[in-house]
Amino acid sequence: LVVRRIAGPMEHVTSAAQAIAKGDIEQNVDHKSSDEVGMLAEAFRELIQATRTKAEAAERIAKGDIDFKVPQASDRDVLGKSMRQMRRAIEALVEDAKRLSDGATKGQLSVRADATQHEGDFRAIVEGMNATLDGVAGPMTMASDTVERISRGDIPDNITTKFEGDYAVLMDALNRCIDAVNRMVADTKRLAGSAAAGHLDERADATAHE
Repeated sequence: LVVRRIAGPMEHVTSAAQAIAKGDIEQNVDHKSSDEVGMLAEAFRELIQATRTKAEAAERIAKGDIDFKVPQASDRDVLGKSMRQMRRAIEALVEDAKRLSDGATKGQLSVRADATQHEGDFRAIVEGMNATLDGVAGPMTMASDTVERISRGDIPDNITTKFEGDYAVLMDALNRCIDAVNRMVADTKRLAGSAAAGHLDERADATAHE
């Protein structure tokens, strides 16, 4: 009788423990008694509940929901501490991503995130975002400077820096603009000079312009 009273609950607790070890936390240890077996069963119920709570937190993080406090059972709760660190790291990454996105949307292409505040692949992500903005800012700054010089009548030389993709299309368009303005200036100067010299029959070739 004593063996049966101990062995039955122990088998139930052992089965639950084996299932938990395999990641199955949908266990119910319903044995209750005032002896050591009852204490062991209660400890397993607490373990199951704590594991379920952390699993729910991990699921929320996996879905992109980090606006909550990860539970930590005690100062010795290694899993709880690690999950809190993970949440903070993801939160910092999201904040920097938003800041970079906002800066780019507002045309503030000089905004950068401090990649040294992140570690591992998170740091690589921030460095990649910074590099992306560097790749955008260079051509845009060159294009802006070119148009600004043209607006002041300071016609620059053709852009010789090599770009790829849509940036190459933009630079080709700017070079065509520079060429068109130079042709217009040259013909205007020639006509003005001829008129000043009394050669009123001088004409420019309109077909050279668009």
